[in-house]
Amino acid sequence: MKKYTRGVHFDFHTMPNIDGLLSDFNAEEFAETLKNAHTQFINFPARCNIGFSYYNTSIGFKYEGLERDILREVLDACHKRDIGVAVYINGGLNHELAYHKPEFCRQNEKGEVIINDVTDNFFRMMCWNTDYKKHFFTELEEILSYGVDGIFIDCVQAKPCYCPNCMKKMQELGVDITNEQAMTDYQQNLILELYKEIKKFVGNDIYLYINSNISIPGIHTHAEVECLPSSKLWGADYFYPASSFARPRFNKRVYMTGRFQDCWGDFGGVKTLSSLENDLYDALLSGFDFTVADHLHPKKGLFKEVSDKIKAVFEEKIKYEPYTLNAEYICDIAIIADEEDFGAPDYLKGASRMLCELKLPFDIITPNGDFKNKKLIIIPKNLSVSDTFKANLLEFYKNGGKIIFIGNGIDIAKKYDLLNGVTLIADDEFDNSYFTFENSDIPFSSYCPAKIIKNNGGEELSKYVKGMFNFIYDGRHSYFYRPQGEVTEYSTCVVKDNLAFICFDAFNAYASNFLRENKLLIKKAIDKLLPEKLIESEDLPSTAIVSLTKTDKHTVLHLKATYPSIRNGRGIIEEHNFIKRATITVKGEYKKVYSITDNKEISTTVNNGKTTFVAEDILGYNAYLLSK
Repeated sequence: MKKYTRGVHFDFHTMPNIDGLLSDFNAEEFAETLKNAHTQFINFPARCNIGFSYYNTSIGFKYEGLERDILREVLDACHKRDIGVAVYINGGLNHELAYHKPEFCRQNEKGEVIINDVTDNFFRMMCWNTDYKKHFFTELEEILSYGVDGIFIDCVQAKPCYCPNCMKKMQELGVDITNEQAMTDYQQNLILELYKEIKKFVGNDIYLYINSNISIPGIHTHAEVECLPSSKLWGADYFYPASSFARPRFNKRVYMTGRFQDCWGDFGGVKTLSSLENDLYDALLSGFDFTVADHLHPKKGLFKEVSDKIKAVFEEKIKYEPYTLNAEYICDIAIIADEEDFGAPDYLKGASRMLCELKLPFDIITPNGDFKNKKLIIIPKNLSVSDTFKANLLEFYKNGGKIIFIGNGIDIAKKYDLLNGVTLIADDEFDNSYFTFENSDIPFSSYCPAKIIKNNGGEELSKYVKGMFNFIYDGRHSYFYRPQGEVTEYSTCVVKDNLAFICFDAFNAYASNFLRENKLLIKKAIDKLLPEKLIESEDLPSTAIVSLTKTDKHTVLHLKATYPSIRNGRGIIEEHNFIKRATITVKGEYKKVYSITDNKEISTTVNNGKTTFVAEDILGYNAYLLSK
């Protein structure tokens, strides 16, 4: 397979009744523009989610009036310039086919095909238990015959379907059709089998990525983490938890951002170059390759404004590639999360933001994943665990590994007889508890119920303070105002030996309210368990993000100063942020430190296995080469 680190993803979801489709589009000029923009690979549409094909199909609906084979033209022009081409096809949406063949569609419990708001693109979807599956594989066969370098299949989702075929098969299998979760589980198993069929059909010689809400090892050749930070659909807090989840599972990882100010299909919304560069810096920090997404105009194709910004951001990337290609992300902390939490539920958004702000690089690993090379793992909830996880966790602990149990994650500690230092009393009866922090006279909110735990020979870092009321209506008053009650004999945070216990869901609480003391309580526990950090700095603001990556030849410290301005829920970046000066300490003895951005050597102090240097004048991002 052709290797690449710089890609462009093209959507081309085109409505009917456009005269002269791509009349101003020249494939040779298009490919030359991409080449001049340093593009190595593209995802290009063969058939869009509206249902129109842009190649000579014998089974689909070629766009009416389109006499050309656009896919062939683009493939030939790009291959002539050594640009790889993966082909986009939507698996879950095909509206033109659905219009002509409604029997291929999912149905709701009323037998309706149109099941959502028609202004939403997902108002009807295809069912894989119908002859649509045969139709799709025929399309796939046609596309593969073009000699493509990869396949990108979009919108393959597992959702309940009440069509006759699904109902019959579920009843044969004994699936409870009155239970929506059981029906969803059936669809997930159906799609997992579909994954395997697609992988076998496509083979191992080209890229394959199926954009879905479920995942299975051995199917995808890589991960593509899709995130538009300026869109409310994803937001600026999505990429870090999603990328941290993908990183331990895939050797090749791609951050797919977009040039859109709003969301997909925002033809006139183009982000600033600083905003695109911010996304690039997030990719470099996380050990990801980088793809910028665009939506081709139905007549003009690629706008110069967009291609110029893609060129500029790729030129910025090229500066760092000698030191970052195929880099391994270095971290010694892992959060354990269930498989179905792939992506960014709120507790992982809270955890990711908190650890980034604390300058603590981390991975997110499933219970069946490998965390043996970590020094600290965090169990933030009651997980779906197996005997394998139990054995691995106990072995990790036996060998000196540190563990923090948070909220309902304490149930795992009880189950595995790891309640060393605390006694688990009960579940909290209050919907909002409080905790003491250092010398403050105000007990701070946990913003959620807690586990009632009691110190049993450990070091108590915070005490539990009960509330006065729950949020109830007693027929006379609604108890909206719920002040703190008395400090109790119970604990909020206890540390003993290699274990720590925090009695409330601290990550979800941080995601919802961002209380500083919530974060500092976690920090105190981590400091007790892991006093030696990979990266330390008292000077950097909480908004700065740092990481370490390593290749066979180079170790690089990444430092990002830029962060979005949140405007009505959107992460907007118009210009880069500036950090004047920051002292940074890195674990390890490095004789020389170079600023890659401006090619300057920086003086260092090496002491007790750590290297300290001063980072000056950081605008947006800088990378530092650490040499032993």
